[in-house]
Amino acid sequence: MLAKLKKQDGVSLIEIIIVVAIFVMILSSVVGLVSNRTVKEDLRAKALSIVDLLNRARNYAVTGYYGDNWGIKILDDSTDCYSDGASGDCMILYKGTSYINRSTGYDETLLLDTGAYFDADQETEFYFAKTSGWLSTTTGSLTGQMIRLKNNYGNDTMINVNALGLIYQGTNGYNYRRSIAVDNTKVSGSTSLANFPFLLGESNDYFKTITHGGNIENDNGYDILFASDINGNHVLPYEIEKYSSTTGELIAWVKIPELKTGENTVIHVFYGNPDIASSQERITEVWDSNYQMVQHMNEDPSGDAPQIIDSTDNDHDGTAVGTFSSGDLVDGQIGYTINFNGSAAKFDFVSNNPIGTAENGFTLSAWVSHDAVDSSQHVVSFNNIQLRPTLCYVREDMDPDPDEWRSINYSTEDPADDTWYYLVCNFDSDNLRVYIAGSETTNSPETLTTGDILDASNFVVGYLQGSEWMDGRLDEIRISNAARSADWITTEYNNQFSTSTFYTIGDAVSP
Repeated sequence: MLAKLKKQDGVSLIEIIIVVAIFVMILSSVVGLVSNRTVKEDLRAKALSIVDLLNRARNYAVTGYYGDNWGIKILDDSTDCYSDGASGDCMILYKGTSYINRSTGYDETLLLDTGAYFDADQETEFYFAKTSGWLSTTTGSLTGQMIRLKNNYGNDTMINVNALGLIYQGTNGYNYRRSIAVDNTKVSGSTSLANFPFLLGESNDYFKTITHGGNIENDNGYDILFASDINGNHVLPYEIEKYSSTTGELIAWVKIPELKTGENTVIHVFYGNPDIASSQERITEVWDSNYQMVQHMNEDPSGDAPQIIDSTDNDHDGTAVGTFSSGDLVDGQIGYTINFNGSAAKFDFVSNNPIGTAENGFTLSAWVSHDAVDSSQHVVSFNNIQLRPTLCYVREDMDPDPDEWRSINYSTEDPADDTWYYLVCNFDSDNLRVYIAGSETTNSPETLTTGDILDASNFVVGYLQGSEWMDGRLDEIRISNAARSADWITTEYNNQFSTSTFYTIGDAVSP
């Protein structure tokens, strides 16, 4: 059939069909790109409208317009926002210091349509002081105000107001930007990982504060920010676990929406902004909804209860029981961690079980380093489970067997003393698997049922019963209520074991 196709003016019909098909593909791609760009431009346009309203409020205050202070109220889909049947979030400019006591005749309202909205925790109120224009509230002055604007397509941008009332959008005000490229060969598997908590571990002069020869303006590192684009319009949720203004050490967890396997994933760190005086972290957003508990183990175990704090929004905090001192906060695999002395020292989570029923599986992970294995030592245990009281532990040498990693009733390898191991116990509702250093052990999996781990309460870290106390260090304990994939586990290990080979950080440029 194709052989009978005749050419017209030197071009065959099949060639015309191919050209048309290619054109359709290109047009489809262009339409997608234009649509995405239009969405982002629309968000930026709304952000500029917000900046304009903020500037008007400050100008009114500085010029003494109507002889008063001028305030801003952000509302989440409130009836105060509605106009002519429209609905959505809004920002209201009002005269005075108190929104509730204002005269509504001076209001100016900026209504957002349903495609754009303020971040969930953004409902707030502040005002610009008359003459000075400084930022304040009815309870006192503010060091700054960050307003985050989002849309339904996953884009966001931010507007910052500093203590002096100066307003800027996105990463304006930042003096430096560096790219961070994740090596795709370190990302396991053939498909991208969604919402991956990426670990950045750096110790560089440029992350020192200015007073110590670096480029950071704030002593707490508040002017460090992460974004997925070079303009800083899509700010990523992040948590700073450790920052040293004198050494430039920075340990941060950043939520990457898509960690790619076929090409390097690139994000950006912005820093060096003298106008930032408060934290811009979005700690609980770093951890996806499957995470039930994330313990960095970087708090002083001798402090006020609860001593160890969950980074998720589930509030699975732990209370120290026994003989802990401030000296037990030591260097860990990732930043600081807590040392267990092998005798009467544990953390209780009374009636606070982060695994739940485990009907959909779970994943428990931790970095573990033992001083000595002279008794069975438990990473986590559940005191009220009759059949399966513990999930991940190391058992002492019981001739003729050596010391063993164990989960339920099977073993893997002989753990060495004073060596960090990445231990993962993964349950998919049928099989429990143990991973060491990112790889599944030879004797796993074991079949068990959710009934073996149901009705767990009094969750404990570092102890089970009798003399079975943890003797060593536990770091980065996490529990998810889903079975993470083998690729996820391997990639976590690659990232946390060696940050220096997992990514590269580029040269500084001006944003």
